[in-house]
Amino acid sequence: MRSWVMNAFISKKQQLREDLHHSRSRISISFDLWTSPNPYAILGVVAMWIDTTGMRRVTALGMRRIYGDHTGENLGSVVLELLEEYDISGDQIGYFMLDNASANDTAVEFILKDLCPWMKSKQRRHRRLRCLGHVINLCCQAFLMGRNCEKYLAKLEKHHQRGDYTKVEELWKKFGCLGRLHNLVRYIRLTPQRREEFATIIIGGDLSQFDGLELIQNNSTRWNSWFYSITRALNVRERLELFSARHVPGKGSVGIANFKLDGQHWFELEKIELALKDFYAATLLSEGKKTSLADWFSTLDCLLREISETKDHYHDIHTEDDNNFTWKYLQGCADAAWLKCVEYYNNQQLNWQNRFPEDTDLPPAYYAAQILDPYRKWGWFRQEWVLHGDEEKKRWFENAQLAVKHLWETEYKGRYPVEMLPPPARKERDPDPAFDRQREHKRIRIDAPVSTTDLYEQYISTDRLHNEEAGCNEAIAYWLSRYDSQRDLARFALDMFAISPLSDECERLFSSAKLTIVDRRGRLKADIIEACECLRAWYGKPQAEGNSDIEDSENEDD
Repeated sequence: MRSWVMNAFISKKQQLREDLHHSRSRISISFDLWTSPNPYAILGVVAMWIDTTGMRRVTALGMRRIYGDHTGENLGSVVLELLEEYDISGDQIGYFMLDNASANDTAVEFILKDLCPWMKSKQRRHRRLRCLGHVINLCCQAFLMGRNCEKYLAKLEKHHQRGDYTKVEELWKKFGCLGRLHNLVRYIRLTPQRREEFATIIIGGDLSQFDGLELIQNNSTRWNSWFYSITRALNVRERLELFSARHVPGKGSVGIANFKLDGQHWFELEKIELALKDFYAATLLSEGKKTSLADWFSTLDCLLREISETKDHYHDIHTEDDNNFTWKYLQGCADAAWLKCVEYYNNQQLNWQNRFPEDTDLPPAYYAAQILDPYRKWGWFRQEWVLHGDEEKKRWFENAQLAVKHLWETEYKGRYPVEMLPPPARKERDPDPAFDRQREHKRIRIDAPVSTTDLYEQYISTDRLHNEEAGCNEAIAYWLSRYDSQRDLARFALDMFAISPLSDECERLFSSAKLTIVDRRGRLKADIIEACECLRAWYGKPQAEGNSDIEDSENEDD
């Protein structure tokens, strides 16, 4: 079985290598680290590119075990090894869409120094992009847990790994209504008996019988788990209140006296759930196959605007009623989320400024991806930064224009010349003086020299196309139709549209691998894990050949 799997993996890998070689775009990379149940430290690596048919591809390249410390150099060397196996050279490498781990900064620097020694330091930094989903997650964590959320999360993780759940419970108490809800849900879900007690509570009306809605435990590192947990708790509020009032703890147990939810706590949870819907909407905007890097900046801008409005709303209410602790608490949450979002919007993270104080601009790829969409161009930036913006945003607009133009001139202009085919051989014909002059006149007009106007300047000087339903696929089709006539600019655009705004494909690999590495397969080696998961990703879900079984069963019923 092992040899069969490995042979299939090698064969399919060779086919993928050839497909990558003929890519219509540069090959951008996403990678992430995961601890498997074995436990191994495994690095998943994914490629993003556009194939010869114009299809946008997100393809697993491999899953490699990491030995030693998880430094940027160590991660980068493993990624380099994979890129070499697929013959991906420096000319083919695109951008790196990664989460915010500092080791990823070092890894990208390490990889590009090896693959692209001609690049300057600033060019290498601008090839490192940040996963929009991770940015949204960090902003939401700041809203839920305050400005020092990273410190508290580290403490929670440390005590959880030690098995000191009493300390974990005490730490959660510091987070007000959220901490109380976390501890209450954990207490009920901890034993089958308490789950049964919760399920047997009858409150009359529409919920006179158990509705099947179980409580959802939040995950401290996933903001959307908080959204689901709070929403579910609000849906079964009456059942939770009755459980809290009736439950009798066992001997030696303190029970839930320290984390009951009163009316004020429920009010806070309602307001928090309402605010979390903005983060949920931003996540949905960035998901799916129809989104690309072109959606990164506008989605983050929309989120910042919604957070700002929420912050101002809470501030106004707190000013009118400064004795109400709830509004003061919610104002602090919104302030923390706004500050975190502004850091990424302006690209002024402290760690970036300390290391590169001369470079606080966002990578121009964020702007280029949006303006190379023929249905958008500079329209969004003009509306948000020029027409309705202040002087600072007007400077942003000017700097963004210069950055994109510089990227075009330094990395694309004149790099992909169009191959001119020789004219077809003409058959000799008998002279026909009556039409010679007209024939020569037509030939002069047809063979006139092509305009030497800069393709990028020509593109942005024309009006954008109008189709409100157009998305990433329509933009790709537009540039593929111009691939032979405007190859430099088409490659520029396709490189941008190949990039996903998220780095979530690695997590799909890990979710699948977790089902492979069960207790009975705990001794699987890293190479067979890689082969199985890559083959699963390459072949996709099995397609049913027909519904004959269903049709037969229906006939039997008849």
